[in-house]
Amino acid sequence: MAAPVAHDESTFQKAWDAFLQHIPVLFAVWAAGLLVTLTGVVVFVVILVAIGAAADGNEAFVGVASITGQLAQLPFSILSSLIGVLMVAVPAIYYETGDVVTVEGAFQH
Repeated sequence: MAAPVAHDESTFQKAWDAFLQHIPVLFAVWAAGLLVTLTGVVVFVVILVAIGAAADGNEAFVGVASITGQLAQLPFSILSSLIGVLMVAVPAIYYETGDVVTVEGAFQH
């Protein structure tokens, strides 16, 4: 059952107020997604440099390094996408419960 706030008439002011109440949690979700994405990029670059340095000019190793780096980055891409879902889940939780979603609450659901 949705909270009473979900059945009220929608106005720009009410939507803006709800957004302002959730800025900390939305920023935390954005920062977590960015952190996971940057970690994946670092893993990719480290693998590319490590295998590329061992390649000693052999182009086959460069291709292997690129593929290996992309495969190592895949879990980070998936996790970043799942974290990004919280950007739409936070408003859904708010309109379901009627309570302001906290950072801890967003990552618990």
